[in-house]
Amino acid sequence: MIHGPSTTGSKPLSAVRFTKEVIRRYGLRGAAHVLVVGESPAELVSRLRSAGLMAFGLFDGHSTPRDPETRAAQTDQAPEIQPAVLHQSVPFLAHSFDCVILGHSSVYGGPLKGPEACTATANLLASLKPGRPLIYHGPLPADAMTRHLSVFPGEARGVILGTGGIGGLFRRLLGQNNGLPALQFTLPGDAISRLEWHRLARQAVMASQRQPAA
Repeated sequence: MIHGPSTTGSKPLSAVRFTKEVIRRYGLRGAAHVLVVGESPAELVSRLRSAGLMAFGLFDGHSTPRDPETRAAQTDQAPEIQPAVLHQSVPFLAHSFDCVILGHSSVYGGPLKGPEACTATANLLASLKPGRPLIYHGPLPADAMTRHLSVFPGEARGVILGTGGIGGLFRRLLGQNNGLPALQFTLPGDAISRLEWHRLARQAVMASQRQPAA
């Protein structure tokens, strides 16, 4: 089951409905590339791949640090599921993905204005293609994650997943479909380099450190 941000009080959404909604809402067709980040990404990755997409999963865990820009292997040759330390690197080339689905990661358990959280987010955003979305459905309150993302260029807005399509219409008619609130962060249409995302992350951390204690 897929859960939304902690303050929503919403019921979880099945992985089947979540997958169908993400594919429909964001036009993920053909060989679109999707990155799933969370504690147990395997089910979502499997369902996305069954729909014909190139999906990959990352979970918290130590792997050999490396510069993804120097990797010889192409994205399609990467393992389907692998561990990663998000603030060290996301093991894919920049601008690789049409959508990033972000659930729980321990890196966001600390200060959201800290260097680890900001660098992790920079790495995830750098992996997205211009104009494409990051979908957050993790345990943090939506307003806290919105403030965290506000230091990066892009547009954040709340969305309700699981209400679209014929199935969503049918459930609404029966009064059975409240949907799953999530946070959508859409990148600007112009490409931003990984180096620039990291510069923005460092700038955000420095700005927070200059703020007087409350």
